[in-house]
Amino acid sequence: MKFLATILILFNAFVLKAQISTNELPVSFHHNIEISEQTFEINLPAVNNDSLRILDSISQQDGAYNFAIPIRVSKNLLNDETCVLIEDSIRICRIKLISDLSHASFIIFDDFYLAKGSKLFAYNEDKSQTLGAFTYRNNKPYGRFSIGPVIDDHIILEYVEPKNFTGKSRIHVSSFIHSFNEAFNHVVDVVGNPTFGASQPCNLNVNCPQGNGWCNQRRSVALIVGLHDNDHLIALCSGSLITNERRDSKPYFLTANHCLNQVIGDYTYTPSDFIFIFNYQSDGCNNPQEAPAVTFTISGATLRANHCNSDFALLELSTRPPGNFNTYYNGWDNSSNIPQSGATIS
Repeated sequence: MKFLATILILFNAFVLKAQISTNELPVSFHHNIEISEQTFEINLPAVNNDSLRILDSISQQDGAYNFAIPIRVSKNLLNDETCVLIEDSIRICRIKLISDLSHASFIIFDDFYLAKGSKLFAYNEDKSQTLGAFTYRNNKPYGRFSIGPVIDDHIILEYVEPKNFTGKSRIHVSSFIHSFNEAFNHVVDVVGNPTFGASQPCNLNVNCPQGNGWCNQRRSVALIVGLHDNDHLIALCSGSLITNERRDSKPYFLTANHCLNQVIGDYTYTPSDFIFIFNYQSDGCNNPQEAPAVTFTISGATLRANHCNSDFALLELSTRPPGNFNTYYNGWDNSSNIPQSGATIS
């Protein structure tokens, strides 16, 4: 069987402008409001990256690539200490969350609702990476939301609404996700293991010549960042969009049951917090020195079916990937016909 890999990600474990948004710059950029002005700052408890890497190397199971750990926050973005009226027309609420030496930053919201007309952005201090705007279209029926990654040790959240706004948004930060492993660059960790570029010689990048016959199928694959609020380490996995008999593009996503277990440990997992990153692959056949851009992402999914013995899990993404994601829905066949060829793309 041929084996194709999009960079470093293995279906049973390894590796990572964001979530569906309006793709615009934060309002404060247009008004030249400095980060230091009217931004409520939260310095999170120190995390020892080296200790976590060593602990992970000792406890690691089934090759799971653990890269982050959650830090509890519990902060309401929308209150008097975080909000200010700008030019007597715009209400802006901002907080800056800092976790020193984090290689990347994610945020989990456990109470999330954006009223129509309001916007939420996330970015880093030098403004080199921005996410947003997120709008009411990002609201989930279960009231949770996740954003990231911002490739820095901090993240700035910016909420904007017009003056005399009658809508009632809710934005409560539950956790900051601290990345103790450099999952995005070609470096070696404290115990000597590469954290990026660690594929085996048999793992071919999907854009190698061997992948030419699978150009559609590779567009179905996504990296799973298994975010959660509990104290366990956070791992990375992958999976594939899959169609149903109706072929109605309902966003079912097939992955491994052990991915859920590895990501969450003995915790009751909540795929509603997961982030799915599509099109995460090298430009060519050679391994890149840096990871691809973390673009084309979807926040949240619902578990529809799973079984440990056959090691499968079927999720339904919170929203259908839009057209610019250029995704593909893999098919399936439960007949007795035996395929003559196959490939693993992960």
